[in-house]
Parts: sequence; C-alpha cells; structure tokens
Amino acid sequence: MRPSSPSHSQSGQIAVVVLLIMVILLVMGLSLATRTTQESFFSQQTAETARVWNAAESGAEDALSQLAADPNIGAGPIAVESIINDSDVTATVATTNSYTASVPELATVTFNLEKTTPGDRIGWLMIKWASEENCADRAALLASVYYVDGGVTKVEHYPIGRGCQSSTDGFITPTPDSEPSFIADQPGEYKNYFGWTDIYGGIQKDVKFIRIKPLYADTSISISASRASIQGHIVTSTATNTLGNAVGTETRKVQATRSLPAAPGILDFALYSGGSIIKQ
Repeated sequence: MRPSSPSHSQSGQIAVVVLLIMVILLVMGLSLATRTTQESFFSQQTAETARVWNAAESGAEDALSQLAADPNIGAGPIAVESIINDSDVTATVATTNSYTASVPELATVTFNLEKTTPGDRIGWLMIKWASEENCADRAALLASVYYVDGGVTKVEHYPIGRGCQSSTDGFITPTPDSEPSFIADQPGEYKNYFGWTDIYGGIQKDVKFIRIKPLYADTSISISASRASIQGHIVTSTATNTLGNAVGTETRKVQATRSLPAAPGILDFALYSGGSIIKQ
C-alpha cells in the first residue's frame, strides 16, 4: 500500500479547520439572530404595554373628571370612552366610608359626619394615628367638630396630646371612662386611639363634619365611624389590547382615589353664618 502524501494530510486538516470555523460562524449567526428577535419582541411588548397603560390612565382621568363635576356619583360602572389607543377601556367607581392617609404637619383632614338616616343620633367615631415607636416623634392632634345646634353653626375643639407623655401645652388626655376617650401606646400600626361613643350627642346636635390637624409632626391617620357618610370614591380603570397582531394579550389596570371636596384652611379659624361673619 502506498503511504499518504503530506499534501493529502494537510488538505484534510484544512478541511476540518474550515468546517469548525463554519460551525462557529453558524452558531454566532444563530445566536445573533435569536437575540435580535428577542430584543424586537421585548421592544414591541414594551410599546404595547405603554400604549395599554396610557389607555387605562386616560379612562381613570375621564372618570375622575366626571366625579369632580358630580361628587354624588354612586358605586358601579361609569361611562368613559370605550376605545382608547386601540384598547378596550372600562371603568368602575366604588365608595369608601373611611379615611386612611399620611398627613403632613399642619395639613387638615376633613371627615364627613352627616347622618345617612334622618333622626339618627347615635354613633361612634374612632381616630387612630401615630405609627412612630419614639414618643417624641409622634404628632398631637387638633380635632374640630362642626355641628348645627338650634339653627346655629357651632364648633367644638379638642386639642389631643401625644398621650405617651405628660402634656405641658394644654393638650388633653381624657380618661377611658370619659366622653370622649383616649388610648395610647397600643400594639399594631397605630399607637394612639381617640374616639367618641356618641359623636352626635343630644337631640339638638346635628353634626356635620370633623376636621383634624396634626401638630408637631407628620403622622399616619385612620378615621372611621359607625354612621359615616361617603368619604370619597375609588376609581378602577381597566384597558385591554384590541389589536389582533399585537404581541401578547396586554391588560393594564389603574386605580385612583378621590376624596370629597373640602373647605379651605380658613374654616379652622372662622365660621360663616348667612351674610355675616360671626366671631367664635
């Protein structure tokens, strides 16, 4: 048998090297093509998500505008533009009878206390606030109850101390046996509780609302009452992609809360009666 020549051996080696290079180039090409396809898909999906999200926000803004024009809108579906940015949009409104928020120092919270049933006089009110562990970081409150007594609008002010230390500024800390009652240093999110077992008082007292102002610090506040009227509306807007060639089935939901309109801060210092200003 005649042995292979050196040129045949070198040709075989070159063929193997060329084949390996081609395989490497093929793998790199497939990897690049796959990555490009994935980036294109993700880019299109991001664009679809943004488009549907904007449609949901537009539906929520439409519903909030209607609530601004008519705060008495009840719970249930609300008519908004049904097709926005090639998205099917629906919106619903729910009512809330409580109030929970973080309130800055010296800002004022208004809680509606008008009776839902004529002649109803009995009902409790509970204010919870202060999540800080350190007593010195907690806020005191100024609670002002506005009511009509014998046709005259009146107000009662309750300066409520921190409760976890003795007060030197004239703020009250009623005992639990009195009306209203105060409880401090409770476990859980809120450390201070202040409440009335009968916020409506006697037969002549027609309570309208209470305004609460944090003093000395910002604070988290939760207010609830057994006879509370509507305190605000929760709008939920849902948008769903309607394009048949869209990437994926995009659905986005936006939720917004609108509180009832409140009087300006001057109401904390003055009451108006008819056409005259009555000093209180």
